[in-house]
Amino acid sequence: MTRQLWSISGLAVELDKDRRFIGHAVKDLVPVVQGKRSLYYLSDVVAAMMGRDDLDLTAEKARLAKAQADKTEIEVAQKRYLLIDADDVRDVWGIQIANVRAKLLGIGHTVAPQVAIEKGVPACRDIIDGRVYEALGELRDFDPAEFGDNKRGDGPTGS
Repeated sequence: MTRQLWSISGLAVELDKDRRFIGHAVKDLVPVVQGKRSLYYLSDVVAAMMGRDDLDLTAEKARLAKAQADKTEIEVAQKRYLLIDADDVRDVWGIQIANVRAKLLGIGHTVAPQVAIEKGVPACRDIIDGRVYEALGELRDFDPAEFGDNKRGDGPTGS
């Protein structure tokens, strides 16, 4: 089999396109001139219509398959809670920091009556330190998995 040359009219019929569309597609192609006729190879015209010189369907299918596999891998990691959204991390830590901040700011109000009746500095220090350690213990004991369950609504305090 040999390659066949086509006129613009023949290409329009074969490709079921308007002659103007074919004319636009071949404007940058160098025609094979036979007498007064300008003729084109079908494969060159199709490549020009696709806007590509190297139509590699196998490579495109492989690229699509990889993108789909990557997407599936990300989805599986998210379902296994191996991958979490950065906005979720920011939200969780924002809540934790706000809770600890509130506890630390409330220490003065809470411990003032207890400290006022103490006579020695060590006893006052112990009371204040106890409240600070309690507030910081909330950060230390924080379990992101537990928070994640609650946030999804399937944990003990979820709705």
